[in-house]
Order: sequence, then structure tokens, then C-alpha cells
Amino acid sequence: MGQQSLILVLLASLTVGVVLYTTGRTNDGGTQVTAVAQADDFGREAAQVGLERMVRRLVSTPLVWADTAAFTIPETTYGPATYRTRIVDYLHAHGPAKPAPAIESTMVLDDTVTVESVGTFVDGRTGDPREYVLRATYIKGVTDVGIGYPSRMAFATDKTLTMNGNNEVRQGTSDYPANVHANGMLDVFGSSRVEGTGSYSDQLSGGSPSSHFFPPTQEDGSMPPLTQSVDPVPFIPTDFSDLTRFSGAEAYTVASGGGGGNGKGKGKGGGNGNGEGQGGGRGFQISGNSVENLESSGWQQNLGGATVTGAGTPDNPFQWFINGDLGLQGNSGLQFYRDGTNAYGKRNQAHIEIYVNGDLTLGGGGNTGMITPTYEQVPSATTSATIVQNWIAENLPEGVSLWIYVNGNVTFNGNVGLVGRIKANGSVDFKGGGNKTNVIGGVEAIGDITPKGGIMVYSTLPASTGTEPSLNYNVPQGVHLIAYTEWMEGATPVIAEAP
Repeated sequence: MGQQSLILVLLASLTVGVVLYTTGRTNDGGTQVTAVAQADDFGREAAQVGLERMVRRLVSTPLVWADTAAFTIPETTYGPATYRTRIVDYLHAHGPAKPAPAIESTMVLDDTVTVESVGTFVDGRTGDPREYVLRATYIKGVTDVGIGYPSRMAFATDKTLTMNGNNEVRQGTSDYPANVHANGMLDVFGSSRVEGTGSYSDQLSGGSPSSHFFPPTQEDGSMPPLTQSVDPVPFIPTDFSDLTRFSGAEAYTVASGGGGGNGKGKGKGGGNGNGEGQGGGRGFQISGNSVENLESSGWQQNLGGATVTGAGTPDNPFQWFINGDLGLQGNSGLQFYRDGTNAYGKRNQAHIEIYVNGDLTLGGGGNTGMITPTYEQVPSATTSATIVQNWIAENLPEGVSLWIYVNGNVTFNGNVGLVGRIKANGSVDFKGGGNKTNVIGGVEAIGDITPKGGIMVYSTLPASTGTEPSLNYNVPQGVHLIAYTEWMEGATPVIAEAP
């Protein structure tokens, strides 16, 4: 609705504050002036219709504007006249059309485009075509949506999502959808169930959508689609090319895993020490349970006494960088919290960012592994939905506040409890856990995502404090006119200020 209003305002503004051209008309009793004026009026009206169509296309384009056929409207009849449109300039890329009249140049910026609509009417007296030109430069109106589209999904992949077996994707809260998306193929079959819409950009496969997708009714009483085909959405990989950007992390772990040595940890506060990483190609392995108040003492467990205070808050999330693989062994757990209690009387949740410059493996050996930004333990996957949703409301009032960014692949082995969002540059594989793997948050990947066995995912709103730049991006929201001129071919164009 906002875009439509913006279009109407924009189109109405095109006729306001415009200085008209000089035609050099003569008065031979009014006949010639009347015929020429009528021809120009028909041409201008047709050109306005062409520009209106162009603006609609600019508004509806989700990502970039470019000199493509999508914006080139061929000669189209409108009443007694015709119109055609083209892109004149986009990022200094000039089209092949005839040279434009000499008018003041407009600096062309990113996401800025100059378009032209030409209305043509054949003069009945002379048989000559008269062309009326409208030229306008637009810049995108954008809305900062914060967390990107993939990070709002329970599952989101740039490739294929294959859900096989007894998998369930549920709403973590009644007001947050449990949707899934694949830029490639969406393949859901077996007993898998999604309490949301499944979107895809390539193809839909698997069983009947009515057997697997159950989106809740919206507030206005309407029913969302079970599945829908959409344009591909952007997936931006986490950048691990420059490791110096992680030098300020509260914990920095080297996990070469080559010869049985321990990983090294250091704190921002100056403490250095050996962690409990195990070698043999296994990278840094977490063993045992740690329940840490990050705000009071930092994370001392497994990092040789490194103490960092003031971390784990929304304004200062705790950052842990692992240069290598990370594994969570069976029956191990990390529970993080911070000072004070929330409105429900629960310990305040922590805000954490974990960067893994390698692969991530969670669980194994039939035991239970757990990572959570809460003092309370993660409910098991067999816990009733009502109890889990109450747990989410009471322990995560600030949204899911743990992010794990992985440069490689992610593997869930056996039984895992995770409260957080995983963002992987590689693929994510769930090996199956017999209805005992519970994820409160979501998973997104550049590669394939393959939940199988018994996986439970409660889609939950992410916290707005994720600082990874690629998480945040602007969404086009209408266009703004910044320059405008019009003329009749052969006349002197006059620049008009944008309204």
C-alpha cells in the first residue's frame, strides 16, 4: 500500500513545477497553433503513461536497477499516439539510443537511474511524427529491515532444502511464522510438518503441500499460501577472508587440531591460556558443562582463566572466534547468562556471537549436547509445544540472542539442544536424533540443508543485536524523483527542479 501511494504522489508531481519548452509556433489564424498543440498534447500524454509504467517497474524491482529489457518498453499504442521507454543512464552505463539533447548532467550514484519516455504523435497536416520526451532521474527509497530475509526463516538455503522423516517446524511464539525457504528445490516428504509457508525459487517436490504445510490463519482472517514460488533472495556469506577483524573478540581460539595439542584462548582483558581443545584432526572440542555469567566474569571455563567483564549485553555481545573446527561432544553444554532477572523472574539472557573458521559438529555418541544463551537448560524435543513456547516467552524476551557463523559445514549428530541461529557458508546436515534434537531459533546456509530423522525446530524471532554486517540490509521501498526535464524534439529543453 505504501508503494502504491508513493507511485501516485510521484506521478502527480511530474506535472507540478515544470517549466515548458519554447516551440517557435506561429499564428496563422490559429489553425496551425491548434494542430501543433494538439499533437504535442497527445504526445505528452502518451509519454506520461510510459513513464508511469516505468515507475511501477522500478518500484517492483527487488534488488538492482540495470540497463535491461525489463525496463525497455517497445513502441506501444496509446490512443492516437504511441510511447516507448528506455534507461538512459545507470551507474554511468549509457544505452545505445540516439544522443540526448545537451542538458545539465546529473551525478549518477549507486541505486540511481535516469529513464526516458518518448510519446509520438503523427501530425495529420504534414504527416511528420512529433516526439515529446520526458526524462527523470530516480533514487531508491529504502527501508532498513535489520535482519535479512533468510535470517527470519526456520530453515533457509540458497540451494536445496530436503526434509525427510519425522521433522517438525513449529512456531516459537504465536505471532512469529514458522516459514521455510529454498532458492533451489523445496523437497518435503515423509511425516515432516511445517507450521508455516514453504517458498521456493526453483522447484517444488515431495508430497502434497496440504499434507506438510499448515500456516496459521492471519489476524485479518485470511489464510496464507501453503507454498509459493518467489524470486531468489540474497544469501550473503560471512566473510572470513580477513581474520584481523576478529582480533578484538573476547575469546580467540586456535584449533588447528593437528597433533593432539590444546587450543589456545585469550581474553580481551589480557589473560592468555590453554583451552581444552583436543587434537588428532578434531579441532577444538567442548567437553563438560559450563554455566557462565558473562557480564560478571566473562567466560573462564576452558579458556585458561581469561576474564572479560561487561560482555554478553545487547550493546556489547560476547564474541568468540575459533580458527579451525569446533565440536560439542556428547553430554556437554554451554549455558550463558548475565546479571539480573527479567520480567518473568528468569536470569537475563546473554548476547553471543560465535565465529567458526572451519566446520561445526554438534552432538554425538547418542548423548545430548547443548548450547544456549540462557541460564535455564534447553527443553527436550519431546517436551510439549505449549511448555516449550512458554519457556521461549520467559527466557528469551529479547529474541534469540546467540548467533553461530560457520565458514564450513555443520553436522548435527544425535541429540542436540540449540537455542540460537546458525548461519553457514557451507551445508547443514542433520543426522537424525529420534525426536531428540531441538532447535529454538533457525538455520540458514549457502549450501543444502537436509533435516532427517526426528528434528524439532521452533522458529523464533532473532534478537536485533546481531552485528554481522551481512545480516542487515535495506529493502527497496518506492522511488524518489531527484531530477526532471521534458521537451519536444527540436525545441530547447528546460530543466525543472524535482518537487
